[in-house]
Amino acid sequence: MERKKNRVGRLSLVILLIAMSSSCSGSDDGGVPDSGSDGGSADTDADGDADTDSETDTGFDYKCFWQHMDMEEDQFNVHLSDIWGTSLSDIWAVGRKYQMYDHSVVCHWDGTQWEYQIIDAGSSLCRMFAVNQDDIFAVGGKKESAYPEGYVVHYFNGEWNEISDGIPSSDGNYSIWGTSSDNLYIAGRWFEIGQENGPIVHFDGEEWSILSLPTSNMAMKYIDGSSENDIFVAGFEGEMAHFDGESWAAMETGASEDFGDIWVDDSGEVFAIVYDSQVLHYDGVEWSQTDGLPAPLGLYDIWGTSPQNVYAVGQKTIDGTGEGQMGIILHYDGMEWRIEYLEENTLPQWCYLSGIWGLDEKDVFAVGTGGTVLHGVCE
Repeated sequence: MERKKNRVGRLSLVILLIAMSSSCSGSDDGGVPDSGSDGGSADTDADGDADTDSETDTGFDYKCFWQHMDMEEDQFNVHLSDIWGTSLSDIWAVGRKYQMYDHSVVCHWDGTQWEYQIIDAGSSLCRMFAVNQDDIFAVGGKKESAYPEGYVVHYFNGEWNEISDGIPSSDGNYSIWGTSSDNLYIAGRWFEIGQENGPIVHFDGEEWSILSLPTSNMAMKYIDGSSENDIFVAGFEGEMAHFDGESWAAMETGASEDFGDIWVDDSGEVFAIVYDSQVLHYDGVEWSQTDGLPAPLGLYDIWGTSPQNVYAVGQKTIDGTGEGQMGIILHYDGMEWRIEYLEENTLPQWCYLSGIWGLDEKDVFAVGTGGTVLHGVCE
């Protein structure tokens, strides 16, 4: 079983559209770099060849060689929010495209090019969970009334179909996690469901049901786990809950501000983004704050292969004024964070990376605004 967890960008749509027309994403030919490449970041020159920034030029000791493999079709109107795959020739990305209003999109990489598909109008996709390459779920939001509706699509037998019946109204499903196609959980910000405590939604393969959590906040937006007996869900105002296989219990983390995303290692250790700019670590006994994060910073997704190999993506203010942004990838080695990649943006616009995932320690991928897809071949 493959696992991928979830979060969605928080910038306004108007600002986002401006960003997508900026230089936030490169214009590479979309090829996947060879695994033997040295560390560094890659751009393309006028001839379409990859130019690798040396460590001397950037000032950073990169762990990975990063290269663009962006979509070519109308990419500047596309915001990709999550990515997952089974091999270098089988990768999926989801997000939204703006054409007067949002359209949910899925994109598939077959090893040479992206295949681009609009799923539905008036909707967007945030996160994915895959049981296997032929059984994939994606969640988001769909505006059909005063409240946006929860939106879920399922890829099976080569087709994407909506399976949202029974999902309560929300401002967009934020994340999805599970152990199989008949044991799925969705965390989000729900409206008008008659629950006093923060709920999540569970799917048993046939229908969705609402589960009440021992938390006071209605927005428990991010969920991940290491097994069906070890599940974490996080939300606003520092609230978190844990499921041990029998019952849910509130968890004290020391945080008082909103969580931004969580990633749970197979060992049960947890990394959680707090208020976009901090990352907490749970070692199985206690929570502590990690060191080395630059400021000012906004983080939107976190993923790793072990507690000593964790990545986070988001945006960093260029000049400290908030008028210019660059996409950023950070790496944590078990001791401290360091900048792994900066997506240069010379215009005073917004651009950011919103999803991170890898096949393994060697091949890592990030997605974001402007149809950006980055592939890192790592040491």
